[in-house]
Formats: sequence, C-alpha cells, structure tokens
Amino acid sequence: MSSVGFDWIADRTCLIYFLVSLAFADQADLDFDPTIERVIEDEKIRYKILCAGKWYRVLEPLSDFKAARPLSRATRVWKVQELKDKYIDSSVIGRVLVIKDVRMEKKCSL
Repeated sequence: MSSVGFDWIADRTCLIYFLVSLAFADQADLDFDPTIERVIEDEKIRYKILCAGKWYRVLEPLSDFKAARPLSRATRVWKVQELKDKYIDSSVIGRVLVIKDVRMEKKCSL
C-alpha cells in the first residue's frame, strides 16, 4: 500500500483528515472481517467463524498464509466444529469440518 507523500508540517489539514478518518472508521472500513470473532475461552485466545449462517469454533489452523501486504491475497484453512450459537459457552453440535477463507485483491480476476 502506498500513498502520495506530503509535508505534514506544512499541510496539517491532510494529516488531521487522515487521523480523524481513522478515529471514526468502523471495523469494516478498517478491513476487519465481521464474520470472525476473537474470544477468550479457558484462558486461551480462540476464534469463532460465521459461515453460511452457522457459527464454528476454530480448533486449529491447518494452513495460515497471511497477506504479505494490507491489500494483498491471503488464504487460511481451519479445522472447526459447528456451535449451537455464537456465545462463549455454546455447546458443540457438529462433527469436525474444514473452512477455507480466501482473501483476494480487489483487482484480481479469476
């Protein structure tokens, strides 16, 4: 990711605009995925994923190729189990499954 350079001392308006935009942006504007929740379970960080209207608890990552840059491709694969609902103490109701998440560049064509 890059932008046009500017002298933030001489052009304070541009810097203020950038900082205010960050301060008032919602998570989707900052590119956070609203279908993934980070939770604490048994004093460990865990993740829950919403996929096709169902919630899943991540058991372990199977493949975790993170994006090299903020606006680049990434592929992640997780071993998961379906949950009754999204709450922390929700009971597991499904067998072990695999979910694959692919993040494509906006300009990418298949």
